[in-house]
Amino acid sequence: MFSFALVAGLGGREPFYSDPALCKDSRDRLVKDGAEWFFLTHIGFERGKVRWVVQCIGKDFDQLLCDVAVSPRSVLLLDYDGTLAPFCQSRHRAYPYPGVSSLIKEIMDSERTRVVIITGRRAVDIISLLGLLPHPEIWGSYGMERLRPTGSYESPRMSWEVKEGLKNAGNWLAKRDLQHIGERKPGSLAVHWRGLAQATAKEIREQVLEGWQPIAERCHMALVEFDGGLEIRIHGYNKASALSVILKEIGPEVPIACLGDDSTDEQAFRCLGDRGLSVLVRPEWRQTEASAWLKPPEELLSFLTLWLIACRGDRQKRSARQTNGEHKQSAGEHDIAS
Repeated sequence: MFSFALVAGLGGREPFYSDPALCKDSRDRLVKDGAEWFFLTHIGFERGKVRWVVQCIGKDFDQLLCDVAVSPRSVLLLDYDGTLAPFCQSRHRAYPYPGVSSLIKEIMDSERTRVVIITGRRAVDIISLLGLLPHPEIWGSYGMERLRPTGSYESPRMSWEVKEGLKNAGNWLAKRDLQHIGERKPGSLAVHWRGLAQATAKEIREQVLEGWQPIAERCHMALVEFDGGLEIRIHGYNKASALSVILKEIGPEVPIACLGDDSTDEQAFRCLGDRGLSVLVRPEWRQTEASAWLKPPEELLSFLTLWLIACRGDRQKRSARQTNGEHKQSAGEHDIAS
């Protein structure tokens, strides 16, 4: 194992090299100096040496890790597109970053963290993309759908006004040959212009806003922009409304973190406030309500690995205590027998 002296003084993401003989394998490592956690991320081999990157995690995450390690339950809320998976113009091929699904599976297998995906996609779409069975809890369509790991499904009943509004919005797209960029979901209809030329995207945005605004007002629906698109949907549903339900279910003592990249995630960050850790996951920084920022995929993988280490750490301690107790009991029985 590493001593902290090996990495002390390194800042940011400067590389750090070690002899392969110093470690049993090439898994990521966690070390601590005073009140700060440092994460050693294995990023390959170079000239016969193991190459690592050193990251300072920070005190907020330090406290969260401690809470996760000692709490029997925790909650990890994750956005999908842009957070767990890179944006892809072909939305059906937007698979997670390599390593993400396996880490989420290990966290779920610890049986101590409730993993929840909150996404703008249809809930069912996440199952095939994430590739996990059983799948985690999924809140789809910005909180309008709830798909539990057991397979039970909930969605709001649409009023005739909403049905009429969605029909009219769809007809508006069809008359302008824009239905190919539309996405129908329970209780909503979205248009996507990500990947289009900037001028084309700007023109489509202006047209859809002008065409859908009267429909939204007439049918009492919400018109919401997200990164790379626009959506008309039932009022009162968003990522914050989904988070509010989850917070009521878990109570105030359960450690919780929320990761997202989109402008729609800001509502969830504000809703969470100081109750948990909110994390912006983006290649570039932007103004945000989140209290931390990670660059995918490396720092995202580091975060998930740290969470897994915290889950496993307490389990290993409990296992060791149980083993020690069995040894003591066995020794006592031996003394009595003798």
